[in-house]
Amino acid sequence: SAAVSHYERHLPADGVLVWHIRPERVNNDDERAKVVDLVCADGLYHDAGYPLGTRAAPDLGQDNLDYYSGDGEFRTTHAGNLGDATDVFDGIRFVDYQPLSNPAINGLSINNVRRAGAGFSADLVLRDPRRAGRLTGLQTWRDTIHVIGDVTITTGASVSLAPRTVVLVSADGRHTGDDTERVEIVVNGTLNSSGATSRFQSAADVPAPGDWTGITVSATGQLSLGSTSIEHTQEAIVVRGGREGLTLNGVRVGQTTGNAIQLFSVTGRIRLLHVTVEGVGGDAVSLIGGDPVVADDLRLLDNGGHGLIRADGKLTLNNSELTGNGEAIGGYDLWLREGTSGTIHGTTFSGTGEGTRVELNRLLTFEENEWSGYRVALRTRSANPRIRSNVFVGVDTVLSLQGFRVPSLVQLNVVSASQILVVNETDQPLKAGRNWWGTTEIAVITSGMSGLVDWDPALNFDPRLPVDFFLAQNFPNPFNSGTTIDFTVSLLEISLSTGERMTLDVRTITGGLVRRIFEQAAAPGIYRVLWDGRDETGRAAASGVYFYELSVGPIRLLRRLTVLR
Repeated sequence: SAAVSHYERHLPADGVLVWHIRPERVNNDDERAKVVDLVCADGLYHDAGYPLGTRAAPDLGQDNLDYYSGDGEFRTTHAGNLGDATDVFDGIRFVDYQPLSNPAINGLSINNVRRAGAGFSADLVLRDPRRAGRLTGLQTWRDTIHVIGDVTITTGASVSLAPRTVVLVSADGRHTGDDTERVEIVVNGTLNSSGATSRFQSAADVPAPGDWTGITVSATGQLSLGSTSIEHTQEAIVVRGGREGLTLNGVRVGQTTGNAIQLFSVTGRIRLLHVTVEGVGGDAVSLIGGDPVVADDLRLLDNGGHGLIRADGKLTLNNSELTGNGEAIGGYDLWLREGTSGTIHGTTFSGTGEGTRVELNRLLTFEENEWSGYRVALRTRSANPRIRSNVFVGVDTVLSLQGFRVPSLVQLNVVSASQILVVNETDQPLKAGRNWWGTTEIAVITSGMSGLVDWDPALNFDPRLPVDFFLAQNFPNPFNSGTTIDFTVSLLEISLSTGERMTLDVRTITGGLVRRIFEQAAAPGIYRVLWDGRDETGRAAASGVYFYELSVGPIRLLRRLTVLR
């Protein structure tokens, strides 16, 4: 009070004075971050001090003392002064200093300022769980945190979530930002979590999708979330131009009205590991531009929009499950747009609409994946991916090709219970040999092809079955008029072969060619060949011992046979 304090500046009122001390600062040159600053209870404003100020700015505004620092005309027009009756927390009008007051503070609060005899008392909360506004420095959130207004993690600041932290997000008590009703969490610094599962969720009595906006990461921000669930947002995670990479490991997103995870031109190390997005209203994961993305064990299930979108960048997708995404809008479980490269491996796709769409890709490989149930499993437009060792089960159309390019390789794939095998609407021929089309019937295979498709040779067995490189003993042996030779060729020999042909020759014991009894493009399979005992000219071979030799490129097997006349 004026009666007992020799620091008194003759304020015309009694109350509590609050000083903000920043020991990390060295001077008061920066008006917005001084070593010592009086917290004026009447508030911070963008345009002028109290009572002329109309635009409250609880974090970065200025008070009467700040506006006093200009010249006389500036002070007058901006209500600058050295002290007035509303600078103190008087216990009547100004009773709280907390995240929603003007000015605001996070992490502690001064509540219920009141007169107590000749002085004042207040409730000091040192670990106030409420958060709103600008966050600076290094913070650890633990237990239960209540976000009651828009939060901005400033550049250079860091917020870490301790294991099992629950972040309850309320309506926007500050009514700021792009959405004045819903809370936005903006990351210009760092936000990370690890350990046991933490949660971001609505604080409403009856939580609903869209209760809060979500987490937005700017170009200066960095996001690394482990074992974290995010619910009740409009768009869970949006990263725009981040330069520090991104890691999502064990993140789960649900109950979201819009898109779940969106990355735009993010650079650095980008990893999506063990991520689940289920039942959101929009796209599950959208990756546009930026550095290569590694995604492992994604589960994108029954979302209203597309499952996974990648454009203008590299994607490595492994061991994932994409099911039932975008079916109501004619969308795709996987949409690889122009400029996409990389590898899709070990992933299962299932649904009733269209599974995968590839457009104008760069180097791209599909290997050891499975599509099931779709109207169209894999559609390409002017794209030339490599499609190898995949499985297609119960789809209406296996491959649909459009535009001006066709896949560069379609080989060793397995098709089961599908009528339409390949529809090639381009003017480019497709080479699709060495695949198992579910049958050995040439007429059935031919009827399933439309357009320019060269499917010969087709596999005569399911390449998933174990088959060795084997040349059987001919039977009967010895023989007179004819003998049968069985052999099998496995996938390994095809992958090792540098040639494009496989042959079965009968030779003399000195190596001379008697007759080539089999020749075709190299393909795994189970084969049976009949030799009638005649040479290349049609004459009966003389009695004696001969060799028969199976060659797949440079790889050879030999056995003896005997002719008895």
